[in-house]
Amino acid sequence: MNEFGDYIKLRADLLSKIQYNKFNRPVKSHTSTTTIQLNVYILQFVKLDADGLLSNIYFSMLWKDENLVWNASQYNNLDLVDFAFEEVWTPDIIAWNAKSPTPSEDLKQTTLTVNSTGYVRWRTQATLNTYCYINLNDYPFDEQRCAVTLGSWMHYQREINLTRYGKGESDSIYGPLRLNPEWDVSKMSSNWWNQGTVNGYSIVSFKFKFKRKISSFHYTVFMPYLAASLLVIATFWTPIGSKFRYIYTNIAVVIFVTLLIFLSYKIGIWTYGVPYAIRCVSINLLMTIVLINFSSLVSDYFKSLIEKRVNPPLFLVKALALKQLNAILCLTTKEENSLITECVESDEESAAAIGKRNDSSSKWMILLEIIDRCCFCLYVILFLVFHS
Repeated sequence: MNEFGDYIKLRADLLSKIQYNKFNRPVKSHTSTTTIQLNVYILQFVKLDADGLLSNIYFSMLWKDENLVWNASQYNNLDLVDFAFEEVWTPDIIAWNAKSPTPSEDLKQTTLTVNSTGYVRWRTQATLNTYCYINLNDYPFDEQRCAVTLGSWMHYQREINLTRYGKGESDSIYGPLRLNPEWDVSKMSSNWWNQGTVNGYSIVSFKFKFKRKISSFHYTVFMPYLAASLLVIATFWTPIGSKFRYIYTNIAVVIFVTLLIFLSYKIGIWTYGVPYAIRCVSINLLMTIVLINFSSLVSDYFKSLIEKRVNPPLFLVKALALKQLNAILCLTTKEENSLITECVESDEESAAAIGKRNDSSSKWMILLEIIDRCCFCLYVILFLVFHS
């Protein structure tokens, strides 16, 4: 008989004569344990977000089927034979933390190879969608920890025992072979254990530590955010009453709001924790609106006092005379203040009336400038505090 004929006869003998049952564990005695040696190759982490971890994984498993043993010399020294998935027993390994764990359906039903000593090699692939708690408090500088936990669906550890194929931990997990555009894998490890009881399960948990890539955020988030913050700072150094104060403020607010919309679309509104980027943009937006509006309201109020010729309190006049205060806050000169005063006056007021202003109007304008400088200092301090 030729080699092909021996191959056909060997398959028939193994499956027919012993009345092979693919639904029973491949042992002669029910007290024997089937040991599954497992290797995992990470092909790619496809996606990691609030919906979980989507992984494309290649599995290599080895176990002994006591019912698939033959004498190779009786079959023209044939030592290997292939079987289809539906012909022989396969372990019911599933991902325990999968969103919809279903035995055997997660793993592709590929061909198995058996040698004459009964050892079965099964190489297969699966796309697993597993739960992963995503904490976005530090977004976009966040690191996430996820795991893929594998185990038998029905059999206890005394029936099916999972072990690593090699001697060391590094021999049980490899990859990823393809990079993810959003995440770097900074660490991979595996834990093998059973529950320590007669009815405990044999479990392996492959753990992964991810670090988000932030290179694209430099151009989409960081630079626009910095530009808007600089516009706010420029606003405080623009003369009070100038139209450029309103232009700068409006541009900064538009940038902040656009960033909030972009980040909400990027990571979703309902997430675990408030992302760091969202906190920074929201707080900066609030500070800008509050402090700029406060400065504007004070300006309008002081303008009404100047029009009514109300003199500032004496203690404020004495405080304004301090040269150290002028130097620290970089206050403008009296000539500059006269220009500021002119800006805040109504259009109906003539140039002659502006020239007749008494010294009290100058004091009010210096006080207004001090308040504006204090708003600027408060903005800078809060900015540094929230970004430290």
